[in-house]
Amino acid sequence: MDIHTELQQLIELAYAEDGDKDITSDAVCAADDEREAIITAKQDGVVCGIDFFKDIVKPIDEGLVFEPFLDKGMDVKERMMIGAVTGKVSSLLRIERVFLNFLSRLSGIATHTKKFVDELEGTNVMVLDTRKTVPGWRFLDKYAVTVGGGINHRMGLHDVALLKDTHVDYCGGVLKAIQQFRAKDAESHLIVEVRNLAELSEAITESKSFTRLLLDNFSIEDLRKAVEISAGKVVLEASGGITLENVREVAETGIHFVSVGALTHSSAGFDYSLQISQ
Repeated sequence: MDIHTELQQLIELAYAEDGDKDITSDAVCAADDEREAIITAKQDGVVCGIDFFKDIVKPIDEGLVFEPFLDKGMDVKERMMIGAVTGKVSSLLRIERVFLNFLSRLSGIATHTKKFVDELEGTNVMVLDTRKTVPGWRFLDKYAVTVGGGINHRMGLHDVALLKDTHVDYCGGVLKAIQQFRAKDAESHLIVEVRNLAELSEAITESKSFTRLLLDNFSIEDLRKAVEISAGKVVLEASGGITLENVREVAETGIHFVSVGALTHSSAGFDYSLQISQ
């Protein structure tokens, strides 16, 4: 799977959900009537998904012409026009909600991510996403994170190994989990999750065996202690309970990354409107 395959599947699903005809537009719109429609932002944020227009309208009407006024990743202000679409009214109405749904979700994630990035300005701490994505939307959700200035953590279970608390408990301890993993796999990049300072101290004895320690739900005080204990030997990632209100304080403890599941599981949809000319 990749972003292009996922996009095509989601587009097909979106039109299938709407059914094979638009009974309202078929009844009131002249078949050959053409108009212009303007897409306008109804809030401040970051544009994302605008570059998928051709893919989204292709199954309905390739004759629709889109003129973007902004590009992906650009800041947008409330009431700012982001683009114009020209073509058959019936086609405009058929693609309206599908296109706006993609724009809304992706711009919402990009906007939320950008807020975290802005909060961390000057700290050198980077924002990571997680696998807490809507089924079927992972590649697009994570694409939106990058448009907002964040970094993709891992795409799935196949590309980066992560020893989580469940693996540690199964193996009987963090040190045993690391050693057991490396006994079977000597090459893969490995991240190790620790839940407390004791597990951190234990893991550091095998610091050459992994690329990063994930500090799960550590308090601010314990994050500072973790930075002190690690003494620059390992890269540290803070995760769990990180919000816009506390991310700056978390970053200033001296860690290197913050991972935020809310980027993809709790970002509000971005509000756009599409208005067809009289």
